[in-house]
Amino acid sequence: MMGDGGSSSGDGPSRGQVCHNRGMAKDSQAYVRAGRPRRATLRKARALLEALDEARMPVAMPGVHELARARERARTFLAVQVIPQLEALNAPVVVVLMGSSGVGKSALFNALAGDNLSPASGIRPTTREPVMLVNPNDVEAMAQHPVAAHVRVEVTHHAPQGIALVDSPSFDYSSPDLGKTARFLLDAAQVVVYVTTAHRYGDGVAWDTLAHVRQRSIPVCAVLNRVPGGTNGIAEQDFRKLWSAAGFAADSVVAVSEGELPVAFSRQPSAAAQSSRSSHRMGSHHRERRGSHHEPLKRVDHSLTWLMNWISVQVAHTPEELQAAHTPEEHSGRRKHRGGTQFQAFSQLHSDVETLANGLDSARNATIDLVDKAREGAAQPLEKLSVNIAMGRFGQGAPQVLWAALVAPGGALYRMPDARGRLLHRQLQATRDAQLTELFTVVLTSVEVALAQGLTTAQSNIDRMWKNDAVNVQEFLAQARSTVQVQALAASGAQHWKRDVAQIARGVQGVSWLGFPGLAGLIGVAASGVVGAAELARAHGAEQGVWKAREALAARVKEAMEALTAEYVNALSVVTVPESRILREALKEFSMAAQGD
Repeated sequence: MMGDGGSSSGDGPSRGQVCHNRGMAKDSQAYVRAGRPRRATLRKARALLEALDEARMPVAMPGVHELARARERARTFLAVQVIPQLEALNAPVVVVLMGSSGVGKSALFNALAGDNLSPASGIRPTTREPVMLVNPNDVEAMAQHPVAAHVRVEVTHHAPQGIALVDSPSFDYSSPDLGKTARFLLDAAQVVVYVTTAHRYGDGVAWDTLAHVRQRSIPVCAVLNRVPGGTNGIAEQDFRKLWSAAGFAADSVVAVSEGELPVAFSRQPSAAAQSSRSSHRMGSHHRERRGSHHEPLKRVDHSLTWLMNWISVQVAHTPEELQAAHTPEEHSGRRKHRGGTQFQAFSQLHSDVETLANGLDSARNATIDLVDKAREGAAQPLEKLSVNIAMGRFGQGAPQVLWAALVAPGGALYRMPDARGRLLHRQLQATRDAQLTELFTVVLTSVEVALAQGLTTAQSNIDRMWKNDAVNVQEFLAQARSTVQVQALAASGAQHWKRDVAQIARGVQGVSWLGFPGLAGLIGVAASGVVGAAELARAHGAEQGVWKAREALAARVKEAMEALTAEYVNALSVVTVPESRILREALKEFSMAAQGD
């Protein structure tokens, strides 16, 4: 059964009927294959592929799956289509049969091959291993082709030379591995044959997949399989309308009657032919099939003849056609006729690479933003601690009570002599030193507690801000939490300040009524803000020491906050964002080399 837009003869559609389906993809393919090997373009293509290999998204963020898909498409286009064509001018064109499970892709594949090469049955899904049909003359060109590593290769003289026909797994396959293979093969396809049925052509997944295929501007036709008789072509007409609405040419559809493609292909090669088969390897394994008693185009019916002619026109696979398309005059004519846009088929590559580069920029900005948020989370508690230091608020509470007892009548500091030492109580020096040292220890405890509270607040702020970020930070948060030790940071800050105060005390002229421990204790207590301590220190020439001690305390608090922030920043150190500039430059150089050729 032929569709309304199909040819009425077995010769298939004319070039004029299908040329608009070829688009710029066909022109680009022929252009890439033309003439001498493009060594400069090949180098730039490999450099761009290497840049894409490095351009992995380092963080989980919105759109990361779409970016990974864009990277996968771009890599596949270069590795499977561009580079093989540049390396071998006679590399076959990859034609992929795509479609949902159970629509008859394998039956169609077997009918085109004239043999049961791909399992076809009523059990769904059937195609668990993709199969590629290759002509013996194309074996060498396909030996290192990336597609060969993903398929079982069947070599037969009945395969058209210049075409590698692939029976792909269903794109809606439930197996993740086969689903990934199906996506790879669709990305690798240079021509797509979409297979569906009169009962399945409304599948949404199929149309979404076709939309992505169409973005690549490659030739696509449809086989509407299992069209029931006696329905006046209603299903076919409806499908053609949907096909045209999706942006495809209405005359790139062929309808196949129900039962026209049997589940198992009945016409087997002769016994003599079977005995002549041999097995060898090409990338993945393949078998060579010879001597079938019918040529493939004589074995298939009218609709399949149309399909094979349509494919042949798309790939222009005969040596005569390739040679004609590669003359300078023909190339110049194409350039003028096409308006110099023979590389429009690469527009999807440009779009994918630019999308990925933008994604890398976003990832870099996201990590910078996380660092900024870590610092911002620590800024507020640090500011509060700094204000408390400047206002002398660490001396409030227990330190102030103890000081009051020391200066009260009977206390060690009661009527303590002034700088001239008018009162003779030198025998109390050891007691004064011990009391001031003990009081300074209480101040240090107060400082440590306040610093720990500030660090805890900073940690909570950072955790909250990171959790609210668009980037998935669970891994980084877990790493930071495992290394941040708030109490240790607070204790270390207090002890470092104690040593700072001792160093400051060494620069103050000795006071006869206090030993060195007592003087250091007085400076520290006064710096904490204990009322009365600063006046006593000023009276005995230690005022500058008090201000230096406050500055030192502010520096130690800031140091502790920066240490906490550093743990969060260090958790991000595993994130290495590739330079988007490298990716963009590689794309630019490849494009310039291709256009220069």
